Formats: sequence, C-alpha cells, structure tokens
Amino acid sequence: MRARSLGTDSTDCFDEPLLLDAAVNGAQHEWSTGATSSSIVVNSDGLYIVRITGLCIDAADSIRVSEGVCDPQVHVPNAFTPNNDGVNDLFQVIYYGPNRDFSFDLFDRWGERIVHLASPDETWDGSVNGMPVPDGVYVWRMRYRATTDSGARAKELTGHITVLR
Repeated sequence: MRARSLGTDSTDCFDEPLLLDAAVNGAQHEWSTGATSSSIVVNSDGLYIVRITGLCIDAADSIRVSEGVCDPQVHVPNAFTPNNDGVNDLFQVIYYGPNRDFSFDLFDRWGERIVHLASPDETWDGSVNGMPVPDGVYVWRMRYRATTDSGARAKELTGHITVLR
C-alpha cells in the first residue's frame, strides 16, 4: 500500500489502495468519509477532507485524488474448452487500459504459429482453418505497447494455454 500525506492534488493508479495520512499526535480526526482515524485508505477518485482538532490545533486540509492513465492490466486465461456447450467456448485476452499496439500469437508443439490476434477484442474458437485443434498445451507470446502518465510501456509476455474439449 502506498502512503501519502495530504498536500497537492494527486493522480494515482488504483492498482493498490492509497493511504492518506494526516496524523497529529493527541488530536481528533474527522474525514469527509466519516472516518475518525488519523489515516484512511482510498481506492477511488474523490475530494477527501480532514478536520483535525485538539488542545492546540483546529485545522482542515483536503486533497483531490483522481485516477490517471495507468499501466494496462492484462490477464491471459490458461485453459478453455471449445466444445460448443455455450460455456468457455472462446478464448480471449482480458485487457484493461491504454493500448497503442497489440499482438497475440499462439504456437503449436512444433513452434509453428497457428493463431494471430491483432486486438485484445478478438477471440479464438479453438480451430485453425476451420478444423478444431487437438487437446493439448499451446505456447503463446503477447506483445503490447501503451502510453501512460508515467511514460511509454512496451511488454512481451509468454505463457501456455491448455485446450480441453
């Protein structure tokens, strides 16, 4: 968890919670969320205000937290069952975030590319040239580029997928 004292407004990625800390020893804290602790955990956009009172203090501060353009979140399933039963019949990469360039290639056991997806929106039905591929393990390679608030990102990931009918 990242910690941040109140200060200037913040643009963050909510891939992990953000801790806002306004600790003043011996004082009472009241946040706009209703919390009365010296710190709160946030995971969404918003204006967060804290009022701090005590023997020698009566102060308030605020911070606006907003979500920036963050690194993509990517999940590649490791198995699917293209048996036309209406459940898990299509393979698709789950990709959330900015995308400038994307490619996903699937290889058979001899290293021959049998599937190419040019977009995370594309799906694969478990066939090649209209013929179902045999059950088994297939290797994949995915490449993507994205532009985020922290700069350009380029990644290459590899893994495997099991086809079960």
